[in-house]
Amino acid sequence: TLTGYSPTSWTEVAKDVVVVNRNGMDTLSGGWLYFGPIPTMTSISPDEGIRAGGYTVTITGEDFTEAGGLPTVKFNGNAATDVTRIEPWDLTLTCTVPSSTISGWVDVSVGNSNGVSTKSDFFYYIPAPAIALINPNEGSIAGGDTVEVIGSEFQATGAGTTTLTFGGNPATNIDIQSNTLIKCDVPAGAVGPVDVVITNDLGSFTLGN
Repeated sequence: TLTGYSPTSWTEVAKDVVVVNRNGMDTLSGGWLYFGPIPTMTSISPDEGIRAGGYTVTITGEDFTEAGGLPTVKFNGNAATDVTRIEPWDLTLTCTVPSSTISGWVDVSVGNSNGVSTKSDFFYYIPAPAIALINPNEGSIAGGDTVEVIGSEFQATGAGTTTLTFGGNPATNIDIQSNTLIKCDVPAGAVGPVDVVITNDLGSFTLGN
């Protein structure tokens, strides 16, 4: 058994290993593989987006080298698409964010043939809107009653246009007062409990009857 230190190499390739003593020499072809540094991330922009995915983010870091192969990027284990190196080639990537079934902060990983690195809580999936209660929660079948819809994510980044339906019929005069409060006029409907559905660009939520 021999031990020793490998010399420096500026290329990421397999090298022959040669052992020599007074009795002769022997070569192990391709016996030692030099690999480059593992890619790492320092920032992502934007660092939040809707759960549907499909938008582009820019990742900066180090060692997104061509020699290591085109990097793969994953958000909470889900692969991003359209991964592209942009100038300067080893420092910047763009990719398309995948969809997510969960909201909140998720880990992002980047890797190539040299290895994988992960940043914890690196990207934020904005939650879909949610309804906690309707006040009052009953009214005339003729409609026209003004109610308060209390919940969350009504004004979150990327929420866009909001719609509300009562039993499948659209509410009118929707007034988003805050991220947690909407006022609207209830449409006409049949007697009995109905589902209330809120929808915006972040997703939809149904308050069951």
